[in-house]
Amino acid sequence: THLDAWLIRKPPAAVASMDTAMRLFPTLGLSILNGWLLLGAYFVGLILNVLTFPREKRRKLFLEPHYLKGDWRGVVLLFGRLAAISLVTLMIFARLQTGSLFLYVGLAIYLLGFSVVMFSLAEYKRAEADRPVVQGIYAVSRNPQWIGLVLVFAGTALAVATWFQL
Repeated sequence: THLDAWLIRKPPAAVASMDTAMRLFPTLGLSILNGWLLLGAYFVGLILNVLTFPREKRRKLFLEPHYLKGDWRGVVLLFGRLAAISLVTLMIFARLQTGSLFLYVGLAIYLLGFSVVMFSLAEYKRAEADRPVVQGIYAVSRNPQWIGLVLVFAGTALAVATWFQL
């Protein structure tokens, strides 16, 4: 329609031939323009940021929870990790929907999430090691890194236009 053409700034004939709908599952393949670009940028930023932390802070940041055998939280953690691994794998091989509104909205959400993670890590780094962080973004959320990561994943899922990853 003409509204679609206006939203993505393409002539109507180009819009008709373009796949602008969200899919349940992404089309997978190897390409330069896959979701790995966004996830790679996130992980490079995360690693470079965390490498500037003192060793004690870095260790505390990645502490593993130790649940007793049979504790339901350990099962939830396991399933959460399996889901994250599968979603990241799908995003790596899913093509970015260049030229679509999904890409631009997804990039905006991704950048918001990336900013939340980087800002929260900077706050965490400045805080005293033996006290909980309660200033800055931590005054709003107890764990803003998780909120940022969810936004990064949601933005990437929109950028590749797939419902399954949302």
